Amino acid sequence: MKLGGVRPPVNVKTLVLEREGNKPLVFKAGAITDMSEFDRLCPEPVPPDMLKRGEKVPNYKDKGYLLAVSQQSGKRMNYIILTSLKATENLEWSTVDYGDPSTWENWRKECLEAGISLFEVNRIVALVIDANGLNDQLLDAAKASFLAEQAETHE
Repeated sequence: MKLGGVRPPVNVKTLVLEREGNKPLVFKAGAITDMSEFDRLCPEPVPPDMLKRGEKVPNYKDKGYLLAVSQQSGKRMNYIILTSLKATENLEWSTVDYGDPSTWENWRKECLEAGISLFEVNRIVALVIDANGLNDQLLDAAKASFLAEQAETHE
């Protein structure tokens, strides 16, 4: 795609956290344009089947399935944060392995251990959300679309 004859650049946002007497901490978050790596590493949970009127149908209310969906959502958010923050030069993680979803949640702990306050961590999350255009209006529209799709599926 081109706009005005030019391919649009990836959206990158910057956050500067001041440190008195020291160099500020500069974080950059870039928009994610491809989630295929996440989909490969974390396939969507599949609900178990149940019998309904003698027919096998997916059981979307199964507790194990609902837990897996919740965990998937957390992994997705951690993936988005880590992938967006790759735009930050020289950012290194000690306990995060991009290829191992079980380590993705460690980014927050590492930030806190490095002296970044909880409120600053929240600002980093807000930076990622802003860079990816996930503002409240877009999230509300996506939620409405998802719920409408789920209602059609269950009818």
